[in-house]
Amino acid sequence: MKKVILSAAALMFGMVTFAQNTSDLDQLGDSNEATITQTGSNTSDVDQSGTSNDAIVDQDGAGNNSTVMQAGNVSALSGENNSAEVTQDGDDNNSNVWQNGDMNTSTVMQDGDDNNANVEVGGLTSTNGQAQGNTSSIDQEGDNNDAYQRQQYDNNTVSMIQDGNNNVSEQWQDSSPDGSAGNIANGEQIGNGNELFQDQDGHNNTANSYQGEASFLSLNHSANGMVEQIQNGEGNTATAQQQSLSNEIYQNQVGDNNIATADQNVGYFNGVGGNDIDQDQIGNGNSADADQSGLLGALNNIVQMQDGNGNEVTATQSGTVGTLNEVYQDQVGNGHTATAIQGGSNGISNYIDQDQLGGNGNTATSSQFGDNNYAKTYQDGNTNISGIAQNGDNNEAWDVQTGDFNTASTSQTGNGHWSENTQAGNTNSIIVTQN
Repeated sequence: MKKVILSAAALMFGMVTFAQNTSDLDQLGDSNEATITQTGSNTSDVDQSGTSNDAIVDQDGAGNNSTVMQAGNVSALSGENNSAEVTQDGDDNNSNVWQNGDMNTSTVMQDGDDNNANVEVGGLTSTNGQAQGNTSSIDQEGDNNDAYQRQQYDNNTVSMIQDGNNNVSEQWQDSSPDGSAGNIANGEQIGNGNELFQDQDGHNNTANSYQGEASFLSLNHSANGMVEQIQNGEGNTATAQQQSLSNEIYQNQVGDNNIATADQNVGYFNGVGGNDIDQDQIGNGNSADADQSGLLGALNNIVQMQDGNGNEVTATQSGTVGTLNEVYQDQVGNGHTATAIQGGSNGISNYIDQDQLGGNGNTATSSQFGDNNYAKTYQDGNTNISGIAQNGDNNEAWDVQTGDFNTASTSQTGNGHWSENTQAGNTNSIIVTQN
């Protein structure tokens, strides 16, 4: 075992006025330890090859740069159980960590503005690397920071925390070439104007995104944020939560048996509205759920699109005042179920549009509370069931079903309602109740 400890004092050679330190360390073998402590505008480069190596870099100052590379020959015992820890306190810091092998860990902590953290696991050498069971984490505090994490192969975990405004985070996990299972990506951002991007390729992956603190009484805002989650494979799960107003969530899943969940306005005191949710799923047996609520559930928009068989979508918009909200649901395939609910003590000018095209056994349910609401359901196929319930004034309800064994039920309570039901086929049933 080789143990190397370098400090700023060892590198300055008595130069006090300008502390521009540079450290370049190469270690080959197993169970090596490297500890580098620098104060000032420093540059550090640590290269380790082997197993069970540790690299610790601590930089305090402005304009620091740290590079840690841990790899080996990418054999059965190469590049395993390595650890990299980088701490940077100051402005304009940059950290790069590259790791190959299995069961490696890396931690990057940055405090300040305009920092950049880059962590890549797997694919470091021409042999494309082993990279299973690895854990990478980035913690940044400040504004205008950037975090990038990429992991290849299986059973890896990435986590990211950013506290500040106008931060950007990217998390990439690719279980190619064999498409094996089990990567996890966690991202959390507190502040305004943040962006979080997660991309996973493979099976049974999990992506979690949080902007703002998911607490009923939390005062940690997350306005004007954006979350984008992309998953390609089977059995994947995507979860996104945002607090406050003017946020965007985009979820795209390609494959079978995937689950997408999006929640906005999770904090009651800051649940103002003006949020957008877009969920797209291609495949069979997928499920999508979107919820927009809060103190003032106004100006929210939900778009849900599914292409495949046996899919389910659910959309809920509510609040003390549920005004000018919109829900659009489109499903292509068989055995679909679509449910949209809009609520609020003052639900004015709300909109629900549910389209299900092709196949058998579709079910669409629309429920609205308030004034000037509009709901339209169009189903093309057999054995479809559509139910629309409206409670308020000046509501409209449409039911158009083409096929056999369709059932349409519309119940309206209030003044100035209008309902139109059109069914083409055999053994259809329509029940309309207006009060």
